[in-house]
Amino acid sequence: MDEVLIEQLSAQLPANLLEESKNILTSLKAGKIVESMSKELQPFFSIPNQPYLISWIKYNPVDELEKVNTKKYVVQGNTDIQVVETDWAKLSKVATEAVMIEGMNHILKESPAERATNIATYNEPNLSLHKDIAPTIDRIISN
Repeated sequence: MDEVLIEQLSAQLPANLLEESKNILTSLKAGKIVESMSKELQPFFSIPNQPYLISWIKYNPVDELEKVNTKKYVVQGNTDIQVVETDWAKLSKVATEAVMIEGMNHILKESPAERATNIATYNEPNLSLHKDIAPTIDRIISN
């Protein structure tokens, strides 16, 4: 998961903060809380959230999904800016079925790929879920 976080942060941060993020993630992966960091990184690595980050950073989603001994479904939107299509492709290889929904972002809302508009949807609680997510889940559950 630290690799996924670095991938996500590399699209948002200048080189110095990306390097600091890598150092923070190395500490978290070793189970150590990081108390001092640049203020720009505090939203990503707030001290109250670090125990949670430590608890899941050790997992590789593909490895964990491979351990599941039942049907496995991966549903992704092609405008997700957090879990990108290359990550979906890796998960898809171990899934029973993988579905890519056109125009759906990470929070299951309809969104363009353009970053600023996509991120703005995260703060719009009145936006409906993408029109295809419920029928997709219904079809999966019905099988």
